[in-house]
Amino acid sequence: MVNSGIKNSPQCKKVFEQLQKEHKWRYIVYKINMTSLLIDPIIFGDKDASYQQFLDDLNKSGCCYAVYDFVFHKPDGSKREKIVFINWAPDDQPMKAKMYQSSTMTEMEKAVDGYYLKMQASDIGDIAEKDVAEQLNKMVK
Repeated sequence: MVNSGIKNSPQCKKVFEQLQKEHKWRYIVYKINMTSLLIDPIIFGDKDASYQQFLDDLNKSGCCYAVYDFVFHKPDGSKREKIVFINWAPDDQPMKAKMYQSSTMTEMEKAVDGYYLKMQASDIGDIAEKDVAEQLNKMVK
């Protein structure tokens, strides 16, 4: 994969750590700023934000990355919380935007080191809440 030269802004890792350690937000959406050639956090979901609100924010953001502090229940009823990293590249976005998105994935992953599950999606159906919970349930012991 060709390196795009796009880097994480200083805020990327800082806000991720606040989500990860302090649970300050439910989710963060990051987007490439083509003017500064930096990946910036652009949307912060309140701790009580719904999964539907998260999907709505993704839908209006075009190509972006997101981390979501996902709460789910194991079959035994125990509550778990894991961070999901999503590479969001909708089918209706320009090819150039998707290429930049793809070529900066490794850079973005440096800022969100510590997520539990990585997903790539081009349609909301790819990251339906029940499907994410099901995947996490399979992975978490």
